[in-house]
Amino acid sequence: MSLFSCFKSFSENAVDRMKNNGPNYKRLRRVEGFVLDNTLRESNVATDRPPTVEEKLRVLELIKDCGVKHIIVAAFSNHIRVDDLFVEALVERKIDMTNCYAFTELWTEEDKVLKKRVTIPKGFEKMKKFGIPNPIIEIDLASHCSGMTDVEHMQLLFSSLHEAIEWTYDNLSPDSKIFVNFRDFPVACDKVPERVVAFTKFLACLPRQPFGILFEDPSGAFLPSQLAWWSKIVRQTMKKYKWGHAQFLIHVHKGFGLAEASVLECLAAGCTGIWCSVCELGAVTGHACQAISLTNLLRLGNKNVADQYNFPALRTAAIETTEMFSGKEPPPATEIYGERALHTVFPPNGMAVGDFDVNRVFNTKALVRITSFTSCQMYQERLKAQFDVDCDEGVAERMRAILLYGAKRERKMNYNTSVGIVLLYEHAGGEILDKMFDFVFEEYANLVNNCIEMSKLREFFYSCRDNSDSELGLGQDETSSSAFFEHFLKAYFPDENDEKVAQCLRIFQNEEKHIPWKKVQLRAVWALLEYRPECVEPAMIVDTFMKKLILPRLAEEQMGKEFKVSVKNVMKGVRMMGKDIKKAQKHKSKVNAQKTSVQTTDAGNAKQATLSQV
Repeated sequence: MSLFSCFKSFSENAVDRMKNNGPNYKRLRRVEGFVLDNTLRESNVATDRPPTVEEKLRVLELIKDCGVKHIIVAAFSNHIRVDDLFVEALVERKIDMTNCYAFTELWTEEDKVLKKRVTIPKGFEKMKKFGIPNPIIEIDLASHCSGMTDVEHMQLLFSSLHEAIEWTYDNLSPDSKIFVNFRDFPVACDKVPERVVAFTKFLACLPRQPFGILFEDPSGAFLPSQLAWWSKIVRQTMKKYKWGHAQFLIHVHKGFGLAEASVLECLAAGCTGIWCSVCELGAVTGHACQAISLTNLLRLGNKNVADQYNFPALRTAAIETTEMFSGKEPPPATEIYGERALHTVFPPNGMAVGDFDVNRVFNTKALVRITSFTSCQMYQERLKAQFDVDCDEGVAERMRAILLYGAKRERKMNYNTSVGIVLLYEHAGGEILDKMFDFVFEEYANLVNNCIEMSKLREFFYSCRDNSDSELGLGQDETSSSAFFEHFLKAYFPDENDEKVAQCLRIFQNEEKHIPWKKVQLRAVWALLEYRPECVEPAMIVDTFMKKLILPRLAEEQMGKEFKVSVKNVMKGVRMMGKDIKKAQKHKSKVNAQKTSVQTTDAGNAKQATLSQV
């Protein structure tokens, strides 16, 4: 066989295997995608201020809007918690509890002391009281009660759980959906794997089986491959003993950057779904959440999640829940539902993954993020998407040049805010339209309407008007250029006849050469947004936008003019030099031609003399 044939054969084989994508990919496209929502419990742990009953009711509405049907509403204990009050509110409002769940412990402290099941834990009693039919029974497999052997511990665990399951079907509902949570699943699989397999077999062989198994990695420390391998063995055990129809759900906390990958690996290995909050908020650093895990399944082509869940509502719920429980918006860089998650950073060049469009999925607009990589076309797209403004190509080119020049001069500006991009657009020669002013003032309505510093600046602006202003035909929200110079610009330009004064006034003036309040207010919004701690008085606001915004702009424009003049002079010199060079070359050619003629004549005379002598 020739070398080429070997290469071709190997290449074709490798290509076929690469196109196959592997069994995990196919499994993720088919997985059921069952969701047991834990927002009311998991994200509640992350808050410094426990949510009120009304806030929890609002979260419940958001979750149901997403299409999620199975919801954990409480974690009961011997003590009164907010959960008790919340469930009472649900009962008062006659909320259907058919698919509501609550956590409960398997044993009481008395059971542990006496080494036998004596009383029903308080959690079961509360579920019966409130009409919640679906318990989540929490167990630990890697540890055992003190003073008991491993065999005694496992016997007590088996008998107690069997009694609890039977009690649930007899006292809560014959249709109860019982989950058993392997709370220490990774540790148990690592230290006592025989217990995990034995316990799974025990549950599968019960005459009345539970609805399914939950497990979690509370540390986020175990590798996705480890969790997936253990999940696969448990799932095989469930199927072997005719319990393959049961749910098998995963929950992974963050800790070492593995959470989302672990969830996908376990779903590919045999898990049927997830139990988690709609957003990442959770104990310590958070956990793998519905918004991200379900979106991953959707982008891989899973039709089950596409049919079951409302993805625009899912993103909205993640954002609102984060704001409600943390008191802040999601961090901008949060995947899927953070502010930057939908931004476009690079021009279209094949860097996108397939044809999955997050903006189409979430019914949102793609917004170009302004960076040093932003192309002219992307500037135009940003202005069109945000303000419905058609930007001239020349203006877009100048916007890009201004950003790059500012970066070179170490003048850092944030052009990704609406006010920032508007001011950049104006600097590049664009005209700020009324709808652009309205957009900025609406977005920052709190600064515009409720800010004391802004109110003081507005009063100061109106106080600048004098009696002659009314004679000039000024509008209610305008002042004259002379009054504006006297009260706003004189501190920076002592000489009113300075050329920079005229340049500065042109920045603020309208077509009638008057100074409208909205142009001053636009820059005040920028100053308060970027330098709020420094802007406690009107004079400080003016000083901030003059020194940080206006004066650098004037300096750049002046340098630009000088640069153009310099270039013009250089080009003129080059042209003159070119003429001189051409003239010198012409003269040199003429001299050379004369020398050649003389040399030819001399040679001819010498030849004639030689012939005569001969």
